[in-house]
Amino acid sequence: MLYSKLPVVGKELRGETLVEVIDYGKGEEVTRHIRGISLVFVLRGGISYTTGGGNGATYAGKDEMFIVSDRARFTFVALRAGRLLLYLVPDQQSFVYRVQYYLSPEKKIGSHDIGKTLRMRKLFRKTLDCFVDAIENGFICPAYLSAKMEIILIYITIAYPEEVLAGFFASAVPEGDRYSFDNDNSFMEKVIACTNKVFTVNEMANATNQNRQTFRDNFKRIFGMTPKRWIHEERKKVIISELTVGNRSLQEIADITGFSSERDFYTYCRKEFGRTAISIRSGNQE
Repeated sequence: MLYSKLPVVGKELRGETLVEVIDYGKGEEVTRHIRGISLVFVLRGGISYTTGGGNGATYAGKDEMFIVSDRARFTFVALRAGRLLLYLVPDQQSFVYRVQYYLSPEKKIGSHDIGKTLRMRKLFRKTLDCFVDAIENGFICPAYLSAKMEIILIYITIAYPEEVLAGFFASAVPEGDRYSFDNDNSFMEKVIACTNKVFTVNEMANATNQNRQTFRDNFKRIFGMTPKRWIHEERKKVIISELTVGNRSLQEIADITGFSSERDFYTYCRKEFGRTAISIRSGNQE
């Protein structure tokens, strides 16, 4: 039974289901094609599940949780009648970046094997019950659900030992996709240093000492958008700032924001802001 089917708003998961509460009978088989990292909470009963190319089925009983990685085929068979909650993490990039802490080289994965479930604590289960009650009672605001799940994620990260969390989170990020925080921090610093200075993807790639394709892949993974889109948004911010609080002439603003001529700058303002550069500077509406 599907109590809620809320679309995720934003990023690459637009239109996907945010949360499902699924009731199942003994022997029932259910399949979901996951397009994004999802958390699964077994609220009642017990299931045997597989995820994509996993090595055999894994058992999950009442009050256990596990992660289904991106683009996996999640199939479970109900060993006992019950209920589970399937939650698609809306901000995939932020979530992956968060769990890297537990997957960094200096962290050790203990005896808690990769792919196994994690037992929910009593307080944790109470929070989930309130979450599901709200859904069943028709209170299914996506913002509320996202806020509640953020609390649950925070609780997970403080309630369990680091070596246990390393094993739990490992399935969220394929080993080949894991990366170093030091490398990412350096990359982010170089990108931020480019702000207000360069306005092409090639220039930014050169500033970070990477080829265009590698730069684009790293940028999208860390910032959650393409570098072209980021440059576009940053350029608009600079233009508005210069026109409203800066003292430069229109020609100077056109020069520092990468336009070949003042005329191109005027055309851009009219297209992107619906107003001329002069009217934005004067504060007048057209």
